[in-house]
Amino acid sequence: MRRSEFAKFAGEFIELVKVGSVHQSDVVRSYRLYYSKYRTFREDEDEEEGTDNITDAAVVRLLRSWNRTQGMPLGRSSGFYKILKVKTVDQAVDRGFSL
Repeated sequence: MRRSEFAKFAGEFIELVKVGSVHQSDVVRSYRLYYSKYRTFREDEDEEEGTDNITDAAVVRLLRSWNRTQGMPLGRSSGFYKILKVKTVDQAVDRGFSL
């Protein structure tokens, strides 16, 4: 389920660009903005499939998995992904998403 949620998010928020990169923390922030149920991670609750609790590391794993399925270059150890761009919070708000 989370993979399909990430694919939906990526279809709207991640763009392929000729030049540029995005840091995984920007993707995590936008993902949490897109899915309000994942806005915060509650450490006192377990992270299980089907719950509304997901760690940043789990979102990064979803990004890596999605990136591989797109045939894109692997992300750098520094957390940057080449030729990807994620829409900013301002662009998200302009599209009707609220903080």
